[in-house]
Amino acid sequence: MMNEDAMDFADESPVLKVGEEKEIGKQGLKKKLVKEGDGWDTPEVGDEVEVHYTGTLLDGTKFDSSRDRGTPFKFKLGQVKLIGKLQDGTVFVKKGYDDEAPLEFKTDEEQVIEGLDRAVLTMKKGEVAYVTIPPEHAFGSTESKQDLAVVRPNSTVTFEVELASFVKEKDSWDMNNAEKIEAAGKKKEEGNALFKAGKYARASKRYEKGAKLIEYDSSFSDEEKKQSKVLKITCNLNNAACKLKLKDYKQAEKLCTKVLELDGRNVKALYRRAQAYIQLADLDLAEVDIKKALEIDPDNRDVKLEYRTLKEKVKEYNKKEAKFYGNMFAKMSKLENAEAHREHLQQHQLIDFGKCDDAMSALCAAYHCAFLNFPLKLEWLILIFILEPNFLSLIYHLMGVRGQPQCLESTGSI
Repeated sequence: MMNEDAMDFADESPVLKVGEEKEIGKQGLKKKLVKEGDGWDTPEVGDEVEVHYTGTLLDGTKFDSSRDRGTPFKFKLGQVKLIGKLQDGTVFVKKGYDDEAPLEFKTDEEQVIEGLDRAVLTMKKGEVAYVTIPPEHAFGSTESKQDLAVVRPNSTVTFEVELASFVKEKDSWDMNNAEKIEAAGKKKEEGNALFKAGKYARASKRYEKGAKLIEYDSSFSDEEKKQSKVLKITCNLNNAACKLKLKDYKQAEKLCTKVLELDGRNVKALYRRAQAYIQLADLDLAEVDIKKALEIDPDNRDVKLEYRTLKEKVKEYNKKEAKFYGNMFAKMSKLENAEAHREHLQQHQLIDFGKCDDAMSALCAAYHCAFLNFPLKLEWLILIFILEPNFLSLIYHLMGVRGQPQCLESTGSI
């Protein structure tokens, strides 16, 4: 079964024969099978794996090798090295612990580049493969000093990888309460790292898993319940931020509501739910949340800015509403005039609707009939279609304004 993170890449586990190379997903990551593995099972995110690997540049330069060190490399899948830039332009390379913690992500476990992590997700125990990884899934636009060589910015790299073994991550029902809380905390941290790197869909999945691990806490002690409540609030709040980025506003609103059920005065939850309500055009509900947030924290700059956005949306909505009702009243007036026009045509027989032998006559007849809701003859529309097809759009427009047209029986009817 494909794990949830692997679904980010289409065709994450391509079926390969020895010597065959295929792309993993649609983002330039390629895998060539060297040796088949055992069975059918593949590791999933959170599983601990042992691999032997040799990393080389495209010119053949070796930059890192577990085989040279004589011991396999052990790491947890899904805890990848993240490389990029912060908003102030600072380049970050996160590989575990960092005093400055620009990604708010700390772990004692080693991590690997995303492309290698992705490739191992597709491998079976004992399998050997060559993996070609483009810069965006390797070391990115930064220079990286490795054990044996320097990887220049924007370098495509290759790895010969052997999956020596893997150990499945514990399921929640196999964990005790302390383990559940610890695992939920790790999922939150992983989500934070992915969010800061702009990987919102993957971050969302981490937060969801973290919250799910501690969803049922009836057996928790009072202290454990306090810890799980904090984690639930954080995971759901951060997940709501992901959903806003992904434009899934309904889910963002639901997640904020969950937080407010636990903490009714949570300003971030009120603020993010208001953002979701604005995008869902529930402007009254958005205003209620913003006003409540400002009662709790009157000086909150983000909430004040969102209130301005809301007021602009309300103005825009009121303009559209005024225009809508103005158009509606204009149509009502036009319909009243049409009734008088209908009586005038009927009384004075200004148009003989039955005698139309050219497109202009047919158009004139069809125009009046469509506008006045008289029946339309099929012959008229056929004649217009043959001689002046562009006129049909005008007739259809009038038919749409008046509603469904009536039909007269003739050689045919519509």
